[in-house]
Amino acid sequence: MSENISIRTLNGYGTTLAAVINFPEGFDASKTYPAIVVSHPGGGVKEQAAGLYAGKLAEHGFVTVAYDASFQGASTGEPRQLENPHIRTEDVSAVVDYLTTLDYVDSSRIGAMGICAGAGYTANAAINDPRIKAVGTVSLVNIGQMFRNGWTNDVADADAAPLLAMGAEARTTDVQGKDNPFPLAPMREEDAPNEELRQAWEYYHTPRCEHPNAPGFMTTRSLSQIITYDAFHKAEAFLTQPLLVVAGSEAGSKWMSDDLFARAASKDKSFHVVEGSNHMELYDGEKEVAEAVSTLGPFFAGQLCPGQSSLPRTDHAGQHDRRRERKTAMAAWTPDELDRINAETYFTVGATLPDGTTPKTVDIWSVPVGNRIFIRSYNGTQGKWYGPALKTGRGRISAGGVDKPVRFVPVAPDDEETNQAVDASYLEKYADSEYSVTMSTEPVRRNTLEVVPEE
Repeated sequence: MSENISIRTLNGYGTTLAAVINFPEGFDASKTYPAIVVSHPGGGVKEQAAGLYAGKLAEHGFVTVAYDASFQGASTGEPRQLENPHIRTEDVSAVVDYLTTLDYVDSSRIGAMGICAGAGYTANAAINDPRIKAVGTVSLVNIGQMFRNGWTNDVADADAAPLLAMGAEARTTDVQGKDNPFPLAPMREEDAPNEELRQAWEYYHTPRCEHPNAPGFMTTRSLSQIITYDAFHKAEAFLTQPLLVVAGSEAGSKWMSDDLFARAASKDKSFHVVEGSNHMELYDGEKEVAEAVSTLGPFFAGQLCPGQSSLPRTDHAGQHDRRRERKTAMAAWTPDELDRINAETYFTVGATLPDGTTPKTVDIWSVPVGNRIFIRSYNGTQGKWYGPALKTGRGRISAGGVDKPVRFVPVAPDDEETNQAVDASYLEKYADSEYSVTMSTEPVRRNTLEVVPEE
């Protein structure tokens, strides 16, 4: 279910954003939900990649919003097709502003993601706006870097000076009434220097994904703002939110994803490489998008829905005391089961997939805390079992002759009493291994699940 909405910005330019809000299956306005803002590529519109990802993330239980940038698509603002990176960054926060006004959105559980330049603007917004609690990027482009240094990072900063001059000249001729379009993707197939950028032409200018509101160019005057812009400015200090970077192994733009990942101050960051994919295939390739979403969904669920997978929670007085519920459930482990499980070094775990199957198992460490059992994912959402465990909350374990179906219940990062007890148990049980320290500190301790036997 989705609705067209309008979002009035307070960016000083008086623009109103045209947007689509998507609701999860079974949406109930009396409950509160986590939300995700999805930003489109430079030159794109909400009906393309941003809308695709927003729709698929709504299937994971989120309220999502895809929108057209100020001056673009169906949003208002003059001149048309202005690509001012500072305003595009402000647009992300404007959508967050809107979400905080909705009774059914939990304003403490808002994340953001973007594709291409939209991912760069999302990172920049998160640096400025701590209301954004988790950040995802797909085929990320730092638009300033791209125009300064080229698609594959082979141009020196100073060599971009002619583009600054071009932007300045366009400002002069704009006031004389001249049109000054500047391509954001090849306007003709023969202009593409390689197959990856030929696909960019194909995406914007053929039935593959063309849209009348996405002409594929910006105003040349935009160069005046873009050339000196750094979407990652001060990321080393202020991009502290959990971060998931998704990029194709064959993407010419991947170096910008590498740069953000290296510079971000976040202590909880992961990088998912889609093998064989280029930049454009992550826009609409069925297989590539499915892989990206299979990583983004559990990532946002883990960060925005601690202790709840990605399900909505009942509002206010109807909320459950989940901590008490977990402690009661753990009484189901018998003393004999606890002894046999805890005597083993390894714990075989398999997470149930959405289709009900449990095709793969892995051997990991487990630790006791009283009559409860806990596990952690060393690789976070990159762990092949951890993402499905977050999504379905179900699986199977075996250790010491005990073989049972179980529930996986995430432990909230701010539940220090439980997390400290789990830390101590890892340090004690696995004291002979140097990895015991890693398993008891951030970012791994954020990936804590309680293993609860099914009744």
